[in-house]
Amino acid sequence: MAAMSDRMASLQDLRRWRVRPERGTDLAAEIASQVRQLGARQRQGGRACAAWEAAAPAVLRASCEVKGTGSGVLTVRAGSAGVRFQLDRWLKGGGEALLRSGGVTRVKLV
Repeated sequence: MAAMSDRMASLQDLRRWRVRPERGTDLAAEIASQVRQLGARQRQGGRACAAWEAAAPAVLRASCEVKGTGSGVLTVRAGSAGVRFQLDRWLKGGGEALLRSGGVTRVKLV
């Protein structure tokens, strides 16, 4: 009889271990996490755009458009090939170093 109760106990233990716990259906923690991440990205993007507005020459600001930021990469769209060339020369001549103050690690030209 003792062997039978040992088997039942081990069977009950096995059932308890194999049952998956119920997943939480509360989304509040996930939403709060996403809000924090979006806020951080917005702050980073705001700093990068402010650095662009402060550092870039007026001629380039007038003919280029900031398309976005992400992971320290500032994406800038040039109006023409000539403007892109001028922007590239400005960046390599020290403009990219000026943009680093805004959290920009790299500038992508499109």
